[in-house]
Amino acid sequence: MTNARKMTCTVELEGSLKRGDAELTSLTFRRPETPALIDLSLVQLGQMNVDELRKLLPRISADGLIAEEVDKLGADDMLLIAREISTFMDKGETVERDDDADADAPRKMNTTAMLSVPIAREGSTALDKLELRRPDAGALRNLSLSDVGQLQVRALLTLLPRICTEKLTRKDLLKIDFADWMEIAGEVGDFLLPRRLRTA
Repeated sequence: MTNARKMTCTVELEGSLKRGDAELTSLTFRRPETPALIDLSLVQLGQMNVDELRKLLPRISADGLIAEEVDKLGADDMLLIAREISTFMDKGETVERDDDADADAPRKMNTTAMLSVPIAREGSTALDKLELRRPDAGALRNLSLSDVGQLQVRALLTLLPRICTEKLTRKDLLKIDFADWMEIAGEVGDFLLPRRLRTA
């Protein structure tokens, strides 16, 4: 089975980016890996927040883009880049979710995050899904509720081993694909949303 996930994207710039005597007319970005996501909010990335993109782009640039150069990009170019970066979040499949769940339904205590890219593990079977338990206060110890609520990757790296039924190491977590991070974030986010805030 071949994995057709997109590994790079190239954006033809509307306005060139000056770099010394040269001009860049296009930029190429690599699919974000977990280390590039540290200190970023998956909520904000999913919304294509410009501040989060400004932090992410130099980390995934194949052209050695630096923060000062990102700040010189036009709004039209940022929109094109955001559109291309968002394709990295696509798992390439349609997952039906029951978003019309009744607000009075009992709290979900467990969920499964299906992984589009299984996590290969030495001496063990690759993980193609993560079984997650609803976090309790013990699982949230030493974490900021704000960081967890914003689905900050650094906070999720601490939280996931505490709520996953499978034993996860940091090495395992660093192998999680970008699209799968978005899936996991959605599942953890569902745990965090109080019933009274759910739409019926």
